[in-house]
Amino acid sequence: MSYERTPYANVNRNQSRCGQINTHELMKREIYKQGYDSDTNFRITNPPILGNSIIDENAPPPEVGFEDVYLMFDSTQRTGTSDYSSGEISWSIPVLNNSVDVKNCVAIRLLPFYFPNIYTATTAPDYFYYLRAFIEIQNLPSTQSILGPKNNKFHFVCDVQNTSGQSVLLVPLNDTFYFKQPLTSLSDFQVRFLVPPTTSLPSNFKRIPIPKDTLTVQSLTTGGFGYNPIRFQVTGGDTTSALGLIGSMGVPGLAVVITDYASNDSAINQAVNNPLGVFVTTVLSSTTFEIAGINATTVTGPYTATMFIMKNRIELDVRFTSVKNQVTNHMDINHD
Repeated sequence: MSYERTPYANVNRNQSRCGQINTHELMKREIYKQGYDSDTNFRITNPPILGNSIIDENAPPPEVGFEDVYLMFDSTQRTGTSDYSSGEISWSIPVLNNSVDVKNCVAIRLLPFYFPNIYTATTAPDYFYYLRAFIEIQNLPSTQSILGPKNNKFHFVCDVQNTSGQSVLLVPLNDTFYFKQPLTSLSDFQVRFLVPPTTSLPSNFKRIPIPKDTLTVQSLTTGGFGYNPIRFQVTGGDTTSALGLIGSMGVPGLAVVITDYASNDSAINQAVNNPLGVFVTTVLSSTTFEIAGINATTVTGPYTATMFIMKNRIELDVRFTSVKNQVTNHMDINHD
């Protein structure tokens, strides 16, 4: 008969009338075995020695637990290695996490978040036509990911909602990704945003070009004076990808924050540099736009400024769960 059916068959028995069998320890051993088989990959094994020199390989280590680290990744605080044209954003974890890496990570959870809408010509299908987006954590081993055809890999699948808005809502369908083995250390969080290919042939996922969130702009003049309403021109970018399609933005418009505008008219400067922001009301061309409600006819020349586009800001709220070789609150990995 197998050991599984008779788990105590190999226990040495004292043939004397007062045989020394530690029933308490044997029962505890069986409870540990049934309760911890499923999480051996997440435990730091150092099995204790029980009575009669039995080494229990299924009992949990004396001190083990799980610890959560919650981090908010803001695109305005991204590192210089980020490549928006390739749909990639990178952050330094120690910068947010008290100068330390995330160690022995066994799971990552991602909450729903907003992502800037990607505008295409009105004659073309919507960029998020399939209503699905994929997120790949680039700095993880390929074996620790969801694998697809043509070497595609990712970690989260998102349902794309609010497609008619200035920003779409990405809702992870699998909000938690569990790793096969703990990750020794994570010092960076590098993500890539993808959508399904638009061809019928097997191909790589399309990378989502992320619109810029900050642009340099310059006020325009006609006949030596500014426009009513005030007009700006984008330098080093285009309005279609950053702001939207040519035409009216609709009421109230697209929220932006302009700073460092210093013309010859202090009242106009105050209106343009409103710390609460202003609304772009019309995209005039691939490089120009206007802001209603600000009459700049007293401005006598072109002046530069910096414009932050609020809809293009991306914020990821992430929970990292790590296994610890010390006692924590005794929550297990499925603690949602």
